Parts: sequence; C-alpha cells; structure tokens
Amino acid sequence: MRTLRLLVVAAATAALPTGNHTVNVRRELLSRSTTSCYVDSSGILRPGLLSLGCTDEPTDAPACTPGAVGRCALTEGNLNGVDADRWQASYSFAHCETRLQYVRGTGTSCTDEGTSCSYYCDKLTSTGDWSTRRREAASDRTEVTGMSWWWCGWWSGYEWRDGSCRDSTRYLGEKCWDDAGECSNEGADTYSGLHMSCVAVPEAGIVLPTCIPSAFAIERNRCECNWFDWHVGFACGASNCNGHACVWNTGDGNRYCDYQTDNNW
Repeated sequence: MRTLRLLVVAAATAALPTGNHTVNVRRELLSRSTTSCYVDSSGILRPGLLSLGCTDEPTDAPACTPGAVGRCALTEGNLNGVDADRWQASYSFAHCETRLQYVRGTGTSCTDEGTSCSYYCDKLTSTGDWSTRRREAASDRTEVTGMSWWWCGWWSGYEWRDGSCRDSTRYLGEKCWDDAGECSNEGADTYSGLHMSCVAVPEAGIVLPTCIPSAFAIERNRCECNWFDWHVGFACGASNCNGHACVWNTGDGNRYCDYQTDNNW
C-alpha cells in the first residue's frame, strides 16, 4: 500500500511513476521450451498421442542439481530449474531451457481425472554469479540498525519495518515488501537470469515475500488496480503484488501481477 503522502499527490493530479516503471513487450532472454509427452499408467508412450522427441517416461532419471548434465527430474517446488545452497555465498540456480512434461494416465491434461504429470529437464543452464546479488558483495549498508522508530524515519534509505529500522534496498534472500522494500536489480535486465522478484513461493519453501530469482516458477496471481496508485497504460499498482506491476491480460481480460517488473510500483 502506498503511504498517505502518495494518496495526497494522487488525489491532486494523475498518477505518474517516478523512476523507471517501463513495462516492455514481453521477451525472453532466458530460453525456455516445453514438450508434452503422453504415456499410459506404466509410463509407456500412448500410440495415438506421439510427440516429436518423446520417449517412454525416464523414471530412472536422477534428480536435477545445478551442475547436472543430461536428462534429470524436476521437483514440484520449482519446475523452471533447480537451486542449491539457498541464499548463501555459494548460491547457484540453473534454469531449465528444455523441459519435458509427462502426462501419465488416460487424460490429456494434468487436471484430468486419473491423470498426473511429472517433469524432466534435458538442458540446464546457469543463471549467473549470484554472489553479486547478495548484500555482503553489493552494499556497505547494514540490513538492520539499532535506531529507534523516530530516528529511523529521518535516516535516508531506511524505514521502520517488523519492529526494526531496516534498509529499504533488499538483496538476495532478504524479505521485501510493497512501497519501499525494493529488490536491488541494478545492472540486471528485466528478463535476465540475475533479475530478482519480490514474491513468496510456498511450494518451494519460500513462505514470505522474498527477493528471489525471477526465473523461478512463479504463479501470476489475479490483482486489481488501487484507486490511488500508479497507472501507466495497461499497468498499475496493486495491493497484492508486493510492489510489482498489475498488468492487464488481453487473453482473458483479467489483471495479473507481473513479477518480471521491478517491485517499485
């Protein structure tokens, strides 16, 4: 939610973003493709639903690791890739460029009765050196100070949050929030491997909004524009996007949080 000072300004004039709120036409710097393979309950290809490049389900494929070579099994926590040493100095994240979806059973969709899906990766690619996105490497500012609520409000770049005076610039693995708790994406293109989003991914064990790689498998939840917030063309600010843009989808006419944008809306 924006602060009261923003509400006053927005009420007086049309809301225009300060800083970079560009919403680019969607483009992928990280290559990604998915092939669906249809198998029976035993994992054998179904004759009437053959797809190019599919084989019987490789149930003996090892679990994916960032350095894996060859076909490996993806987990439900992150179907876009795999990470290791989460948020540590040695953190690594490999993105899956070529993914296989095995649809097992009698249906053609993962949600059909008597049908389940498993995922495998044929090509993992490193997203880059994440040590540069951590606070220790990127900033000489401490994450939290011992200042009181009163003094914190006067300290440039810090704000009172969760009972402490915290730096409003957030780094890899740090909690983030709407308004001022922005993930540091300096030098990272919107769709590059080292771009971060402020989001929770409970199925991957990330239960609170945290600065994580944007290349994670992140569900784009529905949103609605705030009355007194940024409105730029088809994008706007919303209360449930952790500061990311709420963007109109021309397909179904609804709006969804676009976690590829920076969380400064």
